[in-house]
Amino acid sequence: MVFSETDFFFKMREGAWRNFYDYPEVDSTNSVAEYFIGKGVSSGIVMADLQTAGRGRRDHVWNSQTSGNVYISFFGKCEAIETLPLSIALAVKMTADSFASSSDSFLKWPNDLIVNGGKCSGFLGKTLEHNRSLFYIAGIGFNILAPNIDVFPLKPSGLQEIVSQQLNKMDVAVKLKENFEQALNMEKELILDKVKDSFAWMIERKAKVSIDGNSWKDSIIKGFSDDFSSVIVEIDGTLLKTAAISIGEII
Repeated sequence: MVFSETDFFFKMREGAWRNFYDYPEVDSTNSVAEYFIGKGVSSGIVMADLQTAGRGRRDHVWNSQTSGNVYISFFGKCEAIETLPLSIALAVKMTADSFASSSDSFLKWPNDLIVNGGKCSGFLGKTLEHNRSLFYIAGIGFNILAPNIDVFPLKPSGLQEIVSQQLNKMDVAVKLKENFEQALNMEKELILDKVKDSFAWMIERKAKVSIDGNSWKDSIIKGFSDDFSSVIVEIDGTLLKTAAISIGEII
């Protein structure tokens, strides 16, 4: 579906988030979301055409140089969202599946969507406290068109590469919003069951992993903790369970 600009703004204000802020350019949609939380805004969505200082996991940079892609952050009050990272991951995967076959995209632990062999989306969840209230921020970068850059452990890709119809960022942003709202309202057991299938392809695969500046090229991914907060890898014959890891190319 192709939305008019008026319909798009209406759709983005429906449901859980009443405030929608759309910018031509920001340093980071997460940073803008933090600003609004500090100003007393209880919930909202921040979206931008371009980011100049987008951030990924462990202070990695998310480059946002291609206009027409989705750079977005959702924020709101919460008591505690134990499954926030998984809810974001599930929403991103559901969004890709809305436009393409589910076999054409898959999740790479902990926060990547892979399409056509490359990184199509990166996502990051965090919580922060303001005036004795806890807030979540869910930041997502979603490539419709693949940026012409080479900075990720995996090459960047875009959803348009595997989709026959013409996509635009309004279609993808609305679907992403709907799916994230759905994922936030899912029971923990259902979320865990769905992401289990999405990450299962990684088990027993060789991967390049980095931990605290040290790298190994032939590690083997053996599994995940029950809540998927940690990965279990075999390094030089020793099993290690850790969340402080960066996973690069998977063989």
